[in-house]
Amino acid sequence: MRTQRKFLHTPSDTIIITDNRGKESVFDLEIFQKVEPKYKLPKGCVGQEYISSEAHILYTGESQLEGEFPWADGERYIKRTKDLQLVEKTEKEDEEFVEEVSSRAENASEEDVEEDDRFYNVSSLIHLMWEHLFEDIDNKEEINEMKKLIKEREKYRGNWRKNK
Repeated sequence: MRTQRKFLHTPSDTIIITDNRGKESVFDLEIFQKVEPKYKLPKGCVGQEYISSEAHILYTGESQLEGEFPWADGERYIKRTKDLQLVEKTEKEDEEFVEEVSSRAENASEEDVEEDDRFYNVSSLIHLMWEHLFEDIDNKEEINEMKKLIKEREKYRGNWRKNK
């Protein structure tokens, strides 16, 4: 049995599109506007319904008005169901991917928190270099300690400078 194709924008900003088999697809207005960015309700309306080849009704909250008919935009909106489903699916996949990457990053940073006493952390090295180069401060004791640690690091990791 064939049913009328419909486009419905509810007062709760939900878009419901019904195909000719009677299957309803429900979308948030935000998703709909990613596919149809120029779409907005007519001024003073809280909703609208377009029934293909039958009617276009605008809802103001207190009354119903007759909208443009036939409504070319309404026909196009009805045909965009697959596009809307694709955008919705893509956004969901993107959210899941971001959550997965964030989770991995959090786990990796928690694992990397343990510092090896044999190495200075990068911020300490930068601070020492800044003092030495720009502020004319020579903390010889700390610089000598850093040089020892660099030599130990080279033993531990191999002398990477010689490999370049």
